[in-house]
Amino acid sequence: MHTLADEIIYGTTNNLLQLLAAGADVNQVDEYGLTPLIETVVVDRIEMAKVLLEKGANVNKADLTGRTALHWATDNNNDAFCKLLLKAQANPNAFTMSGEPVLVNPLLRRQEELKSFLIQQGASLSFAQDFINTKLIGHRFELQGDIDIVDSKEQFIEIEFSGFFLEFTLSLVRDSLLRYQNNFSARALRLYFENIRRMTDALGIAAALIKYQQHTRELEKYKSEINQLLNHPLLLIPVCYAGHAVTFIKYQNFLVKCDRGENSHREGSVNVYLVRRPEKLTEAFIAGLIYKRQRREFVHEGINKLLSLETIAQIPLDPQVTGNCSWANVDAAVCAMLFLLLMVDEAYDAEKAMHSAVLFYCQWQEWDKDRAMEECIQSMAYSSKPRQASKAMTLASILFQACQFGIPPDMARAGKILQVLGKPTYLPILKSYSEVFSKNPALERDNAHGKNLLSLLDYFDIDLR
Repeated sequence: MHTLADEIIYGTTNNLLQLLAAGADVNQVDEYGLTPLIETVVVDRIEMAKVLLEKGANVNKADLTGRTALHWATDNNNDAFCKLLLKAQANPNAFTMSGEPVLVNPLLRRQEELKSFLIQQGASLSFAQDFINTKLIGHRFELQGDIDIVDSKEQFIEIEFSGFFLEFTLSLVRDSLLRYQNNFSARALRLYFENIRRMTDALGIAAALIKYQQHTRELEKYKSEINQLLNHPLLLIPVCYAGHAVTFIKYQNFLVKCDRGENSHREGSVNVYLVRRPEKLTEAFIAGLIYKRQRREFVHEGINKLLSLETIAQIPLDPQVTGNCSWANVDAAVCAMLFLLLMVDEAYDAEKAMHSAVLFYCQWQEWDKDRAMEECIQSMAYSSKPRQASKAMTLASILFQACQFGIPPDMARAGKILQVLGKPTYLPILKSYSEVFSKNPALERDNAHGKNLLSLLDYFDIDLR
């Protein structure tokens, strides 16, 4: 007997009506954790969605990750579905279990029309911006733990500093590179602008490829579109296995693997290979890497043997310390892509290409840290009291976890943060941190973070009395 999911994916509207008339639950969740309404969005069957809504489908019922049908429609950039769902009272400020609001992806993708439409329908711009910037700060400064941000109702919700979905990571890194290129401080890097454009294109294509993972039951239907994406000269390939995510970069007969997790201690974090059997690196092979479940052994050993990979260089990026693997390996791919472009297209020798790529990467990282922190500070001037408190706690996390006493860039950041947290309104935050150490001499003596914080407070003459 066909289920609602079967009819939505493969059947007809008439058959769907028959199942509902026979008593099928219009809000039942399928084996993938999706409601029938969400399934209609996934496979873009808007007439069936209208039927489900007429029969009482809960427009705001979420999947197992907390994503509503409006999340799915927005992520698919499906204007018609967004309008239908919002007309049916979909919540434009719904957020997932990880705290991600509906408006996030249109912001990161720079989809101006969809962004404006959602805001007109009541989506909170500040909620989405706070989510994006707090996540960016968490990863850039390698912060650990949770933090409260403020939703559209001015209520606190808890999010992790670290966890990211892969497409969100790709979009955030792409957005950061575009901002860097357009920033005054990057004018000295004009020689890299064409390469930045090519890298942001590759990040965008990788995000588009990832979206087809939600159509794994009908990939053949999208084969033409997928192959067109896979024909891009500079190809960033996201690969997931056993709860881990790595990235590959294909350019001509070169392949780079970015894996800054446990395997980096055995093989290196970013490895550059010459493909000795390029005829094996087909569109079907790459599609299999992205859309089929992979085994750890194949990713780390089988690919090397199958493609006859010859190591020609290792880019000296540190292993992942904390945070999300997708972030660490998409981030590293920026350095790896630039290395390939400089070495292949601009005929840099490997050593010069390595030096230039790593220098660019480090400068971009430091700029992005400062940019994210400055946005947090500056936005406090026009934020509500709860939102100001949330931002102050984020700044305290940077100060406590990521500002090392005596390191010039960190001291500069600590000075800016303490200009905010040293005010009477926020002084209790500093007191709460310092009291943990001052009331426990043994902990103060043994804990590097505590001693570092007290040194910073003393240097910037912050009196907690």
